[in-house]
Amino acid sequence: LSTSLCLLQTDCRKNMVSDLCFLVLLWNDLVFAVDVSLDADTAHPRLEVSQDGKRVSDTGTARSVPRTEKRFDSHTFLLAKEGYTSGKCYWEVDVGKRRNWDVGVAQEPVTRKGTLTLSPEKGFWVIGLADGQDYWARTEPWTRLVVSGKPRKIGIFLDVSAKKLSFFNVNNETHLHTFTLGGDSSQGGKFFPFFSTGSPSGDAGGECVYIHSSLQIKKISEHDY
Repeated sequence: LSTSLCLLQTDCRKNMVSDLCFLVLLWNDLVFAVDVSLDADTAHPRLEVSQDGKRVSDTGTARSVPRTEKRFDSHTFLLAKEGYTSGKCYWEVDVGKRRNWDVGVAQEPVTRKGTLTLSPEKGFWVIGLADGQDYWARTEPWTRLVVSGKPRKIGIFLDVSAKKLSFFNVNNETHLHTFTLGGDSSQGGKFFPFFSTGSPSGDAGGECVYIHSSLQIKKISEHDY
């Protein structure tokens, strides 16, 4: 199916993926898909969230918005409204042709003010593209990712119970990276889908970042192949 993502056993062994080996993403059979909406109250003042909460754009100018404790004030970051403490969930982010972006999860309570470092030690499990060239897992230090093609749609699978966060290139049906949610993930704070339009000097006024809520996931067995 053109709308499905199959992770075959051989690919999973190569990428050291276990529990995700036999996931097939389908349009019809909902198991793990979640409806993600962006939280405008967390968005940096430069970011504008659509009324339906599915799209964010960098306006290039700090807008007049309430300066609350929820809002990121120094980086073009924002979170989803929904957070998760258990179970499995999947969502997709359309990053289009942007030259800079970051997606993943953040665990509450993460610092929203001042200069921040995206890393698991700081409560962020994130991958991204920098300057349209290099893909990175935001670890300390960063881990360069080997990526085939230019992903425009990123699939994100969160398994809180297994403490795993995995990323997929939906366009060519490949695995990108898997984090183990260690450290502070044991403290029970919610995991919120995280988004960033990237470097403030990069894509201001460029393509929006879109959230997809229509794709759904069905888990199948090895015997189906």
